Amino acid sequence: MELNTTSLTVLIASLFPTLLGLFVYAKNRKSKTTKQFFYFTLTAGVWGFLRYLIFITQNDDIAYVLYHLLYPAAALMPISFLFFVEAFLKEKPVKFLNVKLSWLAWILMSVPSFIPTLLIKGIYFEEGFYQPILSQGWLVFYDLVFISVFVWSYFLLVSHWRKIKIRQDKLALLYILIGTGLSVAVGIITHLILPVFGIFSAIWAGPISTAFGSFVIVIGILRYKVFDLRIIGAHILVFVLWLVLLIQFLSSRSFWDAIVNASVFIVTVTVSIALLNSMEREIQSHEKLEQITKELRRTNRKLKKLDQEKSEFLSIATHQLRTPLTSIRGYLSMILEGDFGKVPDKIRPVIERIYESSSLMSETITDFLNVSRIELGHMEYYKKEFYCMDMIKDTLEELKPKAKAKNLELVLDTEKCPKNCSPVIYGDYGKIKYIFSNLIENAIKYTPKGKITISGSILFDKKRILISIKDTGIGIDPEEIPFLFSKFKRARNAKNINIKGTGLGLYVAKEMVKAHGGRIWVYSEGVGKGTEFFVELPFVRVEKCQRQ
Repeated sequence: MELNTTSLTVLIASLFPTLLGLFVYAKNRKSKTTKQFFYFTLTAGVWGFLRYLIFITQNDDIAYVLYHLLYPAAALMPISFLFFVEAFLKEKPVKFLNVKLSWLAWILMSVPSFIPTLLIKGIYFEEGFYQPILSQGWLVFYDLVFISVFVWSYFLLVSHWRKIKIRQDKLALLYILIGTGLSVAVGIITHLILPVFGIFSAIWAGPISTAFGSFVIVIGILRYKVFDLRIIGAHILVFVLWLVLLIQFLSSRSFWDAIVNASVFIVTVTVSIALLNSMEREIQSHEKLEQITKELRRTNRKLKKLDQEKSEFLSIATHQLRTPLTSIRGYLSMILEGDFGKVPDKIRPVIERIYESSSLMSETITDFLNVSRIELGHMEYYKKEFYCMDMIKDTLEELKPKAKAKNLELVLDTEKCPKNCSPVIYGDYGKIKYIFSNLIENAIKYTPKGKITISGSILFDKKRILISIKDTGIGIDPEEIPFLFSKFKRARNAKNINIKGTGLGLYVAKEMVKAHGGRIWVYSEGVGKGTEFFVELPFVRVEKCQRQ
């Protein structure tokens, strides 16, 4: 027997598929897919090993017997591959009818091989190994049955691939399509088509293509979810590199060459495995992150839908509550004013408390209604030009009774504004008034004693007006300021003064200011040191005033 590079290559390529199949099967022995894949690689390994023996034998009788075994062994490959495909697609045992038809196909291909001189008429030695003398008629029949079974298997794979909608699963099956497509194509050309024309010089490529195809199929099985097609290229490169280095080792001409080549092979295998494992971990991490991202997106969509439904319900509920409550407040006001006759002294305090509670409830409903409108994008702004300072003066006049009840002084400071200056704002008068009413009323609520100063200044360079509301009240902890304009957020010390607040007023004010192209912020030195709110709004022009 003579060992050369070709025979060594065929030997390695013959053993490689079976080792791969055994490896995959060991990872998951319960799977029908891995079991059938092992059978397929085993048949490929037996066929490749018989081809290797033919390459190295120097005996006519042995070569003749090996050829009679080679073709039945090759006929097992499309049969076992069909079983693997069905198991892979369904993860179930192969149907009994398909089993019978498959074995019938194997018998039709194998019988001519077992009968002497029917398919193989003889052998002759040429180009370093024995080559067969084949019956062209039977060979064509053998080829047709062989190719038909493979084509049917490939048809099942392609049909399933077209139905898959998930990208990762499509790419996983693409591994198997590539592996089988290349190896089967090379095998059919070199072992079935070319021999019809008496060409046997390329038969060594069959076992190598089978080994390569098996390697790619293994990737598809183990990595049933694939991230990038570039990974396929990496595995192919690693496979080729291992094969070249192994052939180089087995072809060593001296002991020291063998040691060097073996060392290079071991180091390369170790490093490449580490790199592939690292790549695998990265892919798995990316897939997990992608899956988590998808779940978060789905959850986010559900939450948005629920939030919208909540806002819609809140809008409907508050709107329905507001109408009867307005009617109740109206009748209570008429009763207190004596429209229905004099109110007894014993009843008046009760009615006044009811009226105050209904007013508070009305304010709460208004806040919730405004929040729902903002979140749904249904807040409407009816903008027009108006004098900002006149609006502030009207607001102060309306709130003076509340300040007077607490012995607080309301001061309007216009010293920072030029005299007789009237900035004109383009906006929704009611919404802007709501903003300042809310801020000034909050200042009254949270200022036990002292005064509240409302001051204005004109920023001519920015074409904006800056209004501040400064009180001498309870102040705010600086750590709480960043969260103050969020929904349902209130300063801790504010809850001790006014337990009935909703924590929505500042949020609504911020959204309204933003809708007018302005901004709002707050400053406080700390608890007990007062608070100052700032509102900056754009103005259209300043009337009755010259820039100084």
